[in-house]
Amino acid sequence: MSRLAASLAAALLGGCAAAGPPPAPAPPAATPAGPSCAGALARAGAVFEALPDRTGPGDCSLRDAVRMTRSHVALDQPLQVTCATAEHLLRFERDVVQPAALRMLGTPLVRIRHFGGYACRLRNGDPRGIRSEHAVGQAIDIAGFDLADGTQITVARHWGDPGPRGIFLRLVAREACSVFHLVLTPRSDALHRSHLHLDIGRWRRCDA
Repeated sequence: MSRLAASLAAALLGGCAAAGPPPAPAPPAATPAGPSCAGALARAGAVFEALPDRTGPGDCSLRDAVRMTRSHVALDQPLQVTCATAEHLLRFERDVVQPAALRMLGTPLVRIRHFGGYACRLRNGDPRGIRSEHAVGQAIDIAGFDLADGTQITVARHWGDPGPRGIFLRLVAREACSVFHLVLTPRSDALHRSHLHLDIGRWRRCDA
């Protein structure tokens, strides 16, 4: 049985898994940066442009980054992230979200809704906190998904739904942990009640 099929069976039988242990350091992202990464995005059919490196203010920086307007599917707004983060998003779509949509809901994914990638800020917007992975373009906040039959699934409305849309969301969040290093969901805290935070930063945690 495939990992996705096993996860689907578990979701249908019992809902979400328990929260994982406290964050632990993750290994460095394996995705190559620079021209080889950009070539991988192009071969996958993504529509993007390379961005110049920037440093500052403070600890913020953006290197080997892209502005992506389409991945495998449409994005509801352009996304600025590192090329490695964009490549992880494409893997998440291809290996997790699209198969789950077809298996569980019988219709393909056509659009990803998101709240953005790069943002020069501290974690959770706390002025006394530490740097967010958004501040280096290594994080994406996923708000929801649109399917070909017109179905819209949002984290804010459907995370706790006992029906197919809620089961789908909780499944793709759990499977995202096999692609991204850190996954935060409405289970994490009130600050994530409306989105899935996915990043490839230093820490590893799966709150799905």
